[in-house]
This record gives sequence, structure tokens and C-alpha cells, in this order.
Amino acid sequence: MQMIRARSPLYFEQKQAVAKTTQAYVIEEISEDRKKLKVRPTQLPDTFIKNRSLTEMKEEIQKGADWLNNFDWALRHCDSPQNSFLTSDGPFVVTGPLEGQDKQVSWDALRHPDTLFYFPLCWQACIVGSPLLFEIKTDRAHPNFLQKVRSMYQEKAESYLISPVLLGAQAA
Repeated sequence: MQMIRARSPLYFEQKQAVAKTTQAYVIEEISEDRKKLKVRPTQLPDTFIKNRSLTEMKEEIQKGADWLNNFDWALRHCDSPQNSFLTSDGPFVVTGPLEGQDKQVSWDALRHPDTLFYFPLCWQACIVGSPLLFEIKTDRAHPNFLQKVRSMYQEKAESYLISPVLLGAQAA
């Protein structure tokens, strides 16, 4: 799950956006006593930004589950591709008090008891994460739950959706 999250196009875009706002400097002169520098601001080249973003993605993957271990996870499953899960270019969908924030989420918002993570594994299964413990760890997904998850992914998709059926033909 961590690997898919860190390899998503959205994660890559976020890392590049942060790198583009990072101020870099070129050292023009070092004093003879080596205690003072004369610098001038410079803009990082696009190739550096891309390579640094890829390096940060790799580092994030190497962390393993990391902060995801702070949540309790439950599995929800279904039986029919006609009424199933789907996914998109953003592998996680998060709901709770952080909705409406501009893709930057505080740790406090993630720990809020109303926060839920959704992560479809395939058309048949989705894991749901919460800061609270789930009473039922594995259960059949109710049709309303399936519709809610599909709607969230359809709404938040920026580039593509992956579904076992044509979305126009999918059950409501």
C-alpha cells in the first residue's frame, strides 16, 4: 500500500511542486577565513527537480508501512463486478475533518476519530483504515458502502479510473 501511494502520479506532482518552491543558492565566494559565504539565489533545473522527486519517492517506499501502522484496518469485500470497487490515479481516498483542505493534511486531522482511509485492492476488496478500532475486521460491503466508495473515487480522480465494468453500465 505504501509503495502504491508513493508511486502515484499525485505523490510525484506534490513532490515536484514542493521542490519548485525550494530556494537554492550558488556559492560565489568563500572568505579567506572560511567563515563567510557570498551567495546568489538560483532556480533549480527541471531535471534536478524530477530526479530529486524520484529519489524522495524511493525513500518513502523504503520506509515501509511507516505511519500507516498507526491505523486499524478492516477488509470489505463484494461478489459481483457489476456492484464492485474501483480505483483511480489517487490510490487513497481519505474522508473526515480534513476534507476540503488543499491536498496538505495535518497529522492531527489524520488522527481524528472521524477520519477514514479507503484503499481498494481489486474490484472485490477494499481495506478501510481508521484511528479507532473496527469491531468487525472482515465483512461483506453493503451496496451503499460500495456506491459511496465508487462515488468518492470518481469525484477525486484526476486522470483515470480503473473498473471491472464500463462505468455507465455499473449498478447504481
